[in-house]
Amino acid sequence: MRDSDDVRLDESFSRRYPQIPEGYVKFLQKVASCVNPAETVWFLCVDDYNGTSTSEWAWNEMEKIDLEGAQGDEQATAEIVEFWNHHLPFMYSVGGDYAYLALRVTGDSYGSVVDGYDIDLTTASAVAPTFEEFVRLHSAALKGDFGDTVLGDYV
Repeated sequence: MRDSDDVRLDESFSRRYPQIPEGYVKFLQKVASCVNPAETVWFLCVDDYNGTSTSEWAWNEMEKIDLEGAQGDEQATAEIVEFWNHHLPFMYSVGGDYAYLALRVTGDSYGSVVDGYDIDLTTASAVAPTFEEFVRLHSAALKGDFGDTVLGDYV
């Protein structure tokens, strides 16, 4: 748990993501760290976004992996950066294939949750219409009720 409801994010991070869905801000206000016992699935929290966590994984690690794969291709690089400008990663899974969950932070689907995998990180699939609905689905998945979600990768 966090000691304060005040979420102070790094200035460069806040410039890139000026609008973060309220449900996720509330989560960041309350949770300092949230990781599974195997340390293969975790939520990104304030220290991750500020670059002050002890994690070997940067908050934008999936973007970095994608950019490395673009190998200097200017068009691919621009497309990757554009994708990540519109998607804020909030959970990583590295127990098998790399996977992430992200919030759409622009456009008509603002606030919805998507997931993507290391085969093509910028191809994302809808998971939930809001962060709050994602939390409900994830809580059920943690209890073994995966329904028709992909959340089995994130427990």
